[in-house]
Amino acid sequence: MERTLKDQAVIVGIGQTEFSKNSGRSELQLASECVRDAILDAGLEPTQIDGLTTFTLDSSDEIEVARSVGCGDLTFYSRVNYGGGAALGIVHHAAMAVATGISKYAVGYRSLNGRSGQRYSEGVSGNIITTDAIHWGYYMPFGFLTPASWVAMFTQRYMHQYGATDEALAEIAVTARKHAANNPDAFFYEKPITLEDYYASDWIAEPLRLHDCYPDTDGGAAFVVTSAERARDLAHPPALIRGVSQGASYDQEVMTSFYRKDISYMPECDMVADQCYEQSGLGPDDID
Repeated sequence: MERTLKDQAVIVGIGQTEFSKNSGRSELQLASECVRDAILDAGLEPTQIDGLTTFTLDSSDEIEVARSVGCGDLTFYSRVNYGGGAALGIVHHAAMAVATGISKYAVGYRSLNGRSGQRYSEGVSGNIITTDAIHWGYYMPFGFLTPASWVAMFTQRYMHQYGATDEALAEIAVTARKHAANNPDAFFYEKPITLEDYYASDWIAEPLRLHDCYPDTDGGAAFVVTSAERARDLAHPPALIRGVSQGASYDQEVMTSFYRKDISYMPECDMVADQCYEQSGLGPDDID
């Protein structure tokens, strides 16, 4: 019998700290705060948590977070590589742990002093000791040192090939900021931007301006996953995970797949979309 993750796990609690320029706290404290709040939001006790999953890039070890929060015995812990792309990866891991019975209550979390500490927007330079040095060596000599410069290459080619316009980028930035500004914990709470603000902002790496890029911030966020059956006795109606997936396609280099035949197309996006649609039984026409 074929098994999938469809409806096998649910999200029952979330927690987050404020997002700021300077948290004044360690990344472990930020992680502990958001994990604690997610557990309380779910109506659980820390001793009921038996699974933790987070990012390889982050400094707050699962065991230290468990000790700080007062979790029980851990039957599952894991880490997912890479940056923004790992966010759905830890949902995937938590859902798999619950669906297979490895964990009853799994928490995914991330915490960073991403403004007052190490800033990911600064990119890569010095002290390169990992295998990443192999592919960095192909483009760092040409000045491609930051995420913005890497993505600008793909954006420039996409606009050339498909006729996307500067105005389209502006609409995306303004709309995203409009919705983000509704979050009371957000760095720019109640501070949307206008099209005029967008066009007045500095170039970072053409065709990307300041408002095309995320702001570096300090903060943390967490979520709790369990089974639909266990969720019946908890504090909130659960959010059912209908489909979740990861994917890395042929010749992918994280954010820098410059050596493919077509750099305006990301086949891994189709990979994960196809997996999610197949799992959920939904299709593009169902999304509103």
